[in-house]
Parts: sequence; C-alpha cells; structure tokens
Amino acid sequence: MNTNQDWKLVPIEPTAEMWAAVNKLDDQMAAGGYDGKGASIEQAWNCLVETAPAAPPLTVVLDPDPRGVSVGVYQGSSCVYIGAHPIPTGATGEDDAPRYQWLTTVAQMKVLAAELTLAAETMGGDDDESAETELILSAAKPGTVQDDDGASNTAPILTVHLAEYPEEGVYPIDPCDPTGGRIDSPAPAAGDALELLKTLEEVLALISPVKTDKDTVLGAKTLRNLKAAEAKIAEAIAQQSQRKEA
Repeated sequence: MNTNQDWKLVPIEPTAEMWAAVNKLDDQMAAGGYDGKGASIEQAWNCLVETAPAAPPLTVVLDPDPRGVSVGVYQGSSCVYIGAHPIPTGATGEDDAPRYQWLTTVAQMKVLAAELTLAAETMGGDDDESAETELILSAAKPGTVQDDDGASNTAPILTVHLAEYPEEGVYPIDPCDPTGGRIDSPAPAAGDALELLKTLEEVLALISPVKTDKDTVLGAKTLRNLKAAEAKIAEAIAQQSQRKEA
C-alpha cells in the first residue's frame, strides 16, 4: 500500500496520455505475471497520478467593488471562483485615519484659493487646452513631502500633482501659510490702475516707430521719443512710491 502523504491536483477525467500509461502497465503486468492478470487497482492509481500533467497555476485577482472587494480565482484561463465580499470595519484603517483641519480666516481662505489656482496652472497649465487636465489634491502627512533643500514638512499640508504623471512632483501648499512666505506684488488700487493705464498709453504713443515707404527704421525722432518714454515711466514709478510712503 502506498503510504506517501503528498498531494497532487489531477484532471477530473484522465487524459489520453494517462490512459495510455495505464494500458501499457496493465499489458506489462499481464505478460509477466504467473497468473496472467494485469495491473492491480493500486498500481493503476499510482500510474495515473504519476503521469497526470501539472495543474495550471492559480491566479487571484482583487478588484474594487461597490459592495467591498471582488475576488476572482483563475486556474489557467478558466475562472474557478468569483464573488464580492464586504470589507470588515476597520480593516482599511479608515477609523484611525487622521482628519486634518485648519483654522483660518476669510482673508486667509482667499489667499489659499488664489494659491490653489496658481498650483493648478503651474502643474496643469493655464491655457484652454489644459482646462481638462486631471489633477489630484491630497492632504499629506507630516514628513512625507520634501522641498528643494531636502527638508520635510513638519505639519500636514496640501499637495497638488498631475494624475497621469505623479512622478513629476507635487506643488505643496501650507493652508496656514499658502504662499510659503513668498511676497506677491499687490494689485494696484483702482485709481492707481487707471493712472498707470493712462501712462502706458502715452508711452506707447511716444515710442511709435517712424515709418518709411519700405521698412520701419529707428531714426532720431524715435530715439528722442524713447528717452521721453523712459522719463515718463520713471516719473510714474516715483509717484507710486510717494503714495505708498504717504
């Protein structure tokens, strides 16, 4: 009796090769036996097991499912099991996941919104063609984002990166300091903006090049106009500085 306790997967129906091996064994045993009998049941069984082909490898596929997770088991190209299973509460760590909150003001929130816009344009582009570029906005844990100097964030921050090319890096935004200490030039007041626009129109009129019949040339009049335009720009800048100091 065979006492080998090893296991082996075999086909439900013996293959042609398995039957051929058993028939050959049976003929051999019949020809060599003193009683003319063929192979015993145990001999036939062992022969079938030994000549059985190797079982195709099992492949397990996991996919997201509205009900939890979908599990598919395939043996070779044949699906032997498929089913959806709920994920036990707490198995994903969601109960322990940190929920980041930042105390802010209306003014700070506006700065944050402007910085998010800048991040979107920096990572995805600011033209019409890039309007549908997919971006991912994430909350990064402390110590997970490094700046150009190799320093990591010490507090939770927001990050923006391209969905298709995450290897391109992230745009970090600290909600408590959206600009990261960057000082942006403030927009001029309504009155200052109108004066600057008027000055610009005057400058453009001064530097209009002298025209000839064939080509545009830079003559003595144009050079004088450029000097006058430079002086007018300097005067406008000085007036703006004086208003700020006052």
